[in-house]
Amino acid sequence: MPVLLNMLRIVRDTVRRRVGHLRYMAQQRGRNVYIHTDARVVGVAGITFGDGTRVGAGAVVAAVAYGLNGAEHPRTPPDGRITIGRNCSILHQCTLISYHGSIAIGDNVSINPYCAIYGGGELVIGSNTRIATGTVLIPSSHVIDDPARPFAEQGVKSRGIRIGSDVWIASRVVVLDGVTVGDGAVLAAGCVVTKDVAPLDIVAGVPARVIGRRGSKAPLSWSNKDLPGGVSGGSGTVTP
Repeated sequence: MPVLLNMLRIVRDTVRRRVGHLRYMAQQRGRNVYIHTDARVVGVAGITFGDGTRVGAGAVVAAVAYGLNGAEHPRTPPDGRITIGRNCSILHQCTLISYHGSIAIGDNVSINPYCAIYGGGELVIGSNTRIATGTVLIPSSHVIDDPARPFAEQGVKSRGIRIGSDVWIASRVVVLDGVTVGDGAVLAAGCVVTKDVAPLDIVAGVPARVIGRRGSKAPLSWSNKDLPGGVSGGSGTVTP
C-alpha cells in the first residue's frame, strides 16, 4: 500500500506540474512569449518575460533553488527574481536559476544551448549581448578560509557579475564572481575571466588577458599558452 500511495502522489504531482505549465504557456502566448512544452518554468511570481522572448526545449528558468526536491512547479513560491527583456532567445537546455539572488537580462539577448546562468547574488546582462554555447556565469563562490572545516559548512559569498551591452561571449567561457565586463567587449572561446574587462577590450586565455581592442588596427597577438592547459608550440596574429 505505501508503494501504491507513493506512485499515486508522483502521478498527481506530475499532472499538476504539467497542467500548471500549460496554463502558464497559454497566458504568455497572449503576450507573444513562446515557451516550449518541454521547458521548465518554476516560481513564476518571481519571473518576468519581455514581449517576443522565446524559451527552448529542455531549458529551465527558475526563481527558486531549483532541483532540490523534484516537485517544483510554476506556482512554487519564488526565493529570487529573474527579469528577461524583450525579444530574447533562451535556447535548448539552458539553465537560469536565481538561487536566492537575482538575474536581470536586457533586450535582444541570445543565450545559446547548455549555458549555466545563476543568480546567487546579482547577475546583470545588458541588451544586445550574445552568449555562446556552454558559457558559465555564476556570481558566487564558496568560502574556503578554514581548511579544517568542509566547504559545505563555510557558506558562500557573492559580489555579483555585471555584463555590459553589446558584449560577445564566445563558447565555453567562464566568468567568475565579482567581474564587470564593459560594453562592447569580446570574451574569446574557452577563456576564464577573473578580473574586470574594459569596454571594447578583447580578452582570451586562462586566466583571461587583454589581447586587443575593437576598432584598433594593430594585429592581435596570441600563443597556445593562452589556451586552456597552457599548451605550447604555436602563435599567430589576427587583425580585428
